[in-house]
Amino acid sequence: MTSRPSDSVRLLEEYSQAHGASGHEDAVRAIFLRELRGRRFTADGLGGVLAAPAAEVAGPRVVLTAHMDEVGFLIHDITPDGFHITAKGRRYLAPLIKGEDYPPYKDGLPQYVVLRNKPVRRKLKTRFVV
Repeated sequence: MTSRPSDSVRLLEEYSQAHGASGHEDAVRAIFLRELRGRRFTADGLGGVLAAPAAEVAGPRVVLTAHMDEVGFLIHDITPDGFHITAKGRRYLAPLIKGEDYPPYKDGLPQYVVLRNKPVRRKLKTRFVV
């Protein structure tokens, strides 16, 4: 057994280290384009990339979809003990810091959350089995 990471692990590490906050996915897109070189590419108006084989091939087709962006937060403060506080987190915590109580809960959810058990019509003509 080798102690060197596999190419897949190295690629996963490269993807996870690339900056890709929403609207700023250029580094992730560059890795994607590099790894799928030799294929036909089209792009949508939002920066998404579609890759297809260079030539038509016979047989079943597979579609792989993924997001290039990651959740990005603007850090508002760093506490003396090293915790990061986002602006959204500060807005949530501000009333609690001032002494207000948590929102009332019912059945494990804040009372302002409403869940609807609404059936959704099946769109696939055949059953999809993994």
